[in-house]
Amino acid sequence: MSLTRNGVAGTIASISAQIHVPIPLQAVLLLCAGYALWRMWRLLDDAPPLLRYLIAGGFLIRAFASQFLFWVSYLRLPYGSSLQLGHGLWFFAVDAPHYLRPAAVAALNAPAGLVQIPMTYPSVGFTRVLAVFLWFFGSSVAISILLNVAVYLGMSLLIVRWAARYKVPANVTALPLFAVGYLPSW
Repeated sequence: MSLTRNGVAGTIASISAQIHVPIPLQAVLLLCAGYALWRMWRLLDDAPPLLRYLIAGGFLIRAFASQFLFWVSYLRLPYGSSLQLGHGLWFFAVDAPHYLRPAAVAALNAPAGLVQIPMTYPSVGFTRVLAVFLWFFGSSVAISILLNVAVYLGMSLLIVRWAARYKVPANVTALPLFAVGYLPSW
């Protein structure tokens, strides 16, 4: 299938539209996810200010830039039209359909579908986690933003805790936090 507005992105959107979790339950689950993100952030209270600012900047960039890009593509606004795949996807997420399609199918057939993702698929663990996010929080590709910021905060928390345990100076700890937070491949 081609990666065009009517190709894989459209297929994912049509599969995702069939996933039915009651909206009040999704709202409660999203509130719980927001609370979990806040609690993860609060676990960083004892980190040096430099590290907290780096993490906050990375979080805000991920959250707001990805929301902006999602809505530009989803609404098919005339900004970078040739780079948009439609339905919230962009050219730099060309691997997204390889994860989103099986995750959407698994979420559609959840809970049994979660364990039926073939082991031959790329990154089965990630695909299962993405399927759970689609199933619990809603059937939009924008849910991957929630997963992204949660993993980012978790990774940042691990780096900060590891550095504190081994008494790594804040300026040295800032290097992996910068790489994780500000380089696009992370």
